Amino acid sequence: MPRTRLLPKPLTDYLKPILGVEKNESVRNKLMREVGTQYPLELAAAIFLVRRKDNPYDKSLGISNETLEKLGKLDPIVTAPRAQPKKTSKPSLEPTKEPTKRPINVYIAQKFKLTDPILPKARLDEAKIMAGIYPLLYVLENSIRAFMLRVLNHHIGKNWWDEPDLLNLELKRRVEKRIADENKEPWHGKRGSGVHQIYYTDLGELPEIMTSKKCWKFFKNIIGTQESIKRRIREICLSRNIIMHCNPLSKHDQTRLEVYFRDWENLLEEKMDSIPN
Repeated sequence: MPRTRLLPKPLTDYLKPILGVEKNESVRNKLMREVGTQYPLELAAAIFLVRRKDNPYDKSLGISNETLEKLGKLDPIVTAPRAQPKKTSKPSLEPTKEPTKRPINVYIAQKFKLTDPILPKARLDEAKIMAGIYPLLYVLENSIRAFMLRVLNHHIGKNWWDEPDLLNLELKRRVEKRIADENKEPWHGKRGSGVHQIYYTDLGELPEIMTSKKCWKFFKNIIGTQESIKRRIREICLSRNIIMHCNPLSKHDQTRLEVYFRDWENLLEEKMDSIPN
C-alpha cells in the first residue's frame, strides 16, 4: 500500500481529532485497532464512522463509491459496549449487584438502486438520502415508547392504560378508533399481534401521557422538564410529517433530527440505572 496518502485527505483530517492523533500513520494504526485488520483501510474507516453514527455517505469525506458499495453489502454492523477494566478490591460480604445492561448500537447500511421512467435524478437522489434518515426516526420513536412502557409498567402495572383517571379520555378514544379502523381491514397486516395501545398513539401524543398529572412524577427525574420534552417532540413531529409524506428534509432539519437522536441515546445511557428493566 502506498504510504504517501493512507486515506483521502478530507477523511484523514476528519478522523484525526476523533481518534486523538496527529499523524497520518497514526490514523491507520488506530483504525486497525478499533475495527480490525480484516478490512481494507478505507472500508475500516467507513465502518468506524457508522459505529459512531456519523454519515460515511457524506461526499465531502472523499470515500470512494467502491468502498460505499462494500459497506452496503456488509451484514448489520454491531458495536457492543467496550469492556471496562476490572477493578481490584478487597472481598466484600455484600451481595454482588448485577451490572446494568447497556444498549447495543446497530447500524444497517444498505445500497439502493432506484429507477423511474418519469422522475428526475434529483428526486431519486433525495430518496437515497431519506432512506438514511428514516431509521433515525424509526428507532427514536419506538425507543421513546419502549422507555415509557418500562417506566409505567414498573410504577403502575402492566394494565396502566386501563387505570381510571390516569389518561386523557379523548386520547384513549382516538387510540380505540385507530384499533377499530385497523380491524375493519382484515386483508392488511396489523401493527403487531397483541401490541400495547401505546403503539397506536401518534408521536405527538406521547408527551400527553408522560406529562399527565398522575404520570409525570415517574418521568421527571429522568426527562428533566415538561417543556423540554414537549418542544423536542414537537420539532421531531414536524420532520416526521415531511418524511411520512414522501418529501425531503432540508439539510438543517436532517442535522436537527440527528442531534435529537443522539441526545436521546445519550440521555438513556446517562440515566440507564434509573430506568426499570
